[in-house]
Amino acid sequence: MARSLMNSKLKERNIVLVGRVLDLGGRGKDSYLRFLNVSAADIIRLDIDELSAPDKKIDFEKDTLPYADNSIDNILAFNLFEHIFHHQFLIKEIFRVLRPGGQLIGSVPFLVKIHPDPNDYFRYSAQALEALFQKTGFQEIRVDYVGKGPFTSQYSQIEFILPRICRVICAHFHLFLDKVFLLLKPGFNSRFPLSYIFIARK
Repeated sequence: MARSLMNSKLKERNIVLVGRVLDLGGRGKDSYLRFLNVSAADIIRLDIDELSAPDKKIDFEKDTLPYADNSIDNILAFNLFEHIFHHQFLIKEIFRVLRPGGQLIGSVPFLVKIHPDPNDYFRYSAQALEALFQKTGFQEIRVDYVGKGPFTSQYSQIEFILPRICRVICAHFHLFLDKVFLLLKPGFNSRFPLSYIFIARK
């Protein structure tokens, strides 16, 4: 549910990437790349996991990004920061290598099961993301809520234990309940995030 809603939100944004793009922690076949226009981008994947066959192996907890200051056009960080304990170090490194006007684009889960890869440390609110990026020096920070409401959030916690055949029926039922709920309580959907998508410009 969360991944589908995130992909839909990315498609709405119509993000076009050009030049040198670092994909931090990306696995190459991640679904989010299908929803970004990367036809004019040179994508370089960095990860600590050799099994994902990154272009460069790096430990985001302690290694500096192997690029000169102001040398990267855009950086992708989808579902990465929750796995990084020293996230402020990494965000400073991202800021350092981004060229002026370059963008950091990514997402973080908010309501999701524990998923060590190899560790799972944090959940970020929209306010936390904005504060982290502002503190580092980013401008034009936009954090978008991904979710539908309390019933969809509830469904996201049980979808993986349901038999596959039940998931579609249950998902539509919970989406219907959220639609009814939001007619009665408009504006409440942002109180039940599944995840956040962010864009921060240097």
